[in-house]
Amino acid sequence: MALNALEEAVRAAEDRPVRRSWSIRLALAYLASRKDCERWPFTAFWRSLEIKDDKARRVVLNSNLNGIYRQVGVLRGNEPTAAVPYERDTRKRQSRHGPDDRGERNWGGDVGRG
Repeated sequence: MALNALEEAVRAAEDRPVRRSWSIRLALAYLASRKDCERWPFTAFWRSLEIKDDKARRVVLNSNLNGIYRQVGVLRGNEPTAAVPYERDTRKRQSRHGPDDRGERNWGGDVGRG
């Protein structure tokens, strides 16, 4: 949820500077506290929310958000972050059974199978 809040801030910052809010501050503090990691992407994200130039703000915020994703160990993509663990589990199942296995073709097809 904290990563989604930062994604929303980046989307809002596409055409105008974003006011630094307590919700963004809380999301950054929460993510920084979850793992022992470098703090510079979090600090840089916070500082770059109010950059005046639209293009520079978009580039810097996206770069900093990529750094935050890397620091917390989550892949950033076009899909919602909630889908990442599901996709990882699907890849594990496919490597065990192969992509043509019945369990991958049918929902619940591998229920009860060892």
